[in-house]
Amino acid sequence: HAAPPVPDARRTRRGGTARDAAGRMFRNNLRFRLSLYLLLALAPAAFLLPYVIVEHQKKHLQDEIALRVTEIAQLVVKSTRYTMLVNEREIVEKIVDDVGRQPGIERVRVINADGTIVHSKRHEEVLYSVAPSEEPCVRCHRGDAPLKELAQQEHWRIYTNDHGRRVLAAMEPIRNEPSCATAACHEHPASTSVLGVVDIAYSLEEMDHTLDHHALYIFMLSTGAILIVALGGGMLLQRLIYQTLKDLNAGARRIAAGDLDHAIPVRSQDEFGQVAESFNQMGQTLKASLHELKELVQTLEQKVEQRTQALRAAEAEVAQGEKLASIGLLASGIAHELNNP
Repeated sequence: HAAPPVPDARRTRRGGTARDAAGRMFRNNLRFRLSLYLLLALAPAAFLLPYVIVEHQKKHLQDEIALRVTEIAQLVVKSTRYTMLVNEREIVEKIVDDVGRQPGIERVRVINADGTIVHSKRHEEVLYSVAPSEEPCVRCHRGDAPLKELAQQEHWRIYTNDHGRRVLAAMEPIRNEPSCATAACHEHPASTSVLGVVDIAYSLEEMDHTLDHHALYIFMLSTGAILIVALGGGMLLQRLIYQTLKDLNAGARRIAAGDLDHAIPVRSQDEFGQVAESFNQMGQTLKASLHELKELVQTLEQKVEQRTQALRAAEAEVAQGEKLASIGLLASGIAHELNNP
């Protein structure tokens, strides 16, 4: 078996050195940390702001489209009313085809009360039946008896078709009006309130595509604005905080090195300016204290010198006295010897 490859020590050291340098910069560079924290704090807004704006715009556009599609369904009901009275099915078919050719219209169909599709943009589904549990019949057939009235917001709904695209479907009931119920050709009694529905499906693909572009555009704008705010905030912090802290740090180092004449620049009258003034006052106070201490040391040295000289003079006198005493003692001894041979 081949020996396992030995990792490149130099590459490992370079990688470790780069990581260590980045870690030191993050720990020791206040400006970098403040800018990073500000960016992280504002970053969620880059995602939240486009989402809120796009969702609000989507709801507004969906309501507008639902209103317009519902109006189209109402228009189909009104425009086919007379032709249905005179039983002109070809004209109804022509109206359905014309409406179905409009941009965005995916489906137009007329469904009678028993669920049979009598007219449709897709001719192949004519005469097919729609079950009460399927759209759009399920909106009225929720219980044992079908509903006679629906709330306006229940006239439309949004679903995803087989191709994965969102579609808004609106329905408008065809009511059995008195003029219709009393017509000679009419086969429905007056007790039947609803003769059928007009069902229209409108594709939301173009709207979704536009909203996606708007979301991307808003995201780019918000990201750019957040970067500008972060950079501007970093520069502002640089001017208001970092530069002042840098001055304080440099001044403290020079004072610690013994340069008590160094004055820290006072750039403002806020708390940082007050700290700078306090540092300057502390330096002057230390300078005065050091001067007094030097004078005291010099005074003590002079007194010590004087006392030393006095002590030395006393010592000299004592030594001289001892010498004289020794000479006197020697002289008395010699005198005694001379007097007593």
